[in-house]
Amino acid sequence: MAVILYWLFGCAAAHDRILTVALSFVSAGALGNFCDRVFVGSVRDFLDFHVIRHGAYYGWPVFNLADMLLVTGTIFLVADVIWSEHFHVPALELPAEAQSRLGSQPTRAGS
Repeated sequence: MAVILYWLFGCAAAHDRILTVALSFVSAGALGNFCDRVFVGSVRDFLDFHVIRHGAYYGWPVFNLADMLLVTGTIFLVADVIWSEHFHVPALELPAEAQSRLGSQPTRAGS
């Protein structure tokens, strides 16, 4: 996870906002579940939703905030892959500071 965070923020590699948010969500969810495992011994799930309709009980698996971040981040990653493949979204131009860190010449999208 430290490698992902370094790649995102240290190298300014993720200049795509959706990719940055997606990887941040996945990293935060993984860190949350990891901390629960280390400090508590198990993952604490506390969100429990159910509906009673016409006498029948319909339950949903119990989950927590870290699980929501993992799932949402994964959905964003899949959407980013599908969006970029089907619509060929051009990459954003990196700021000059990030360009100098990566050692590449500034380029404009579409050229």
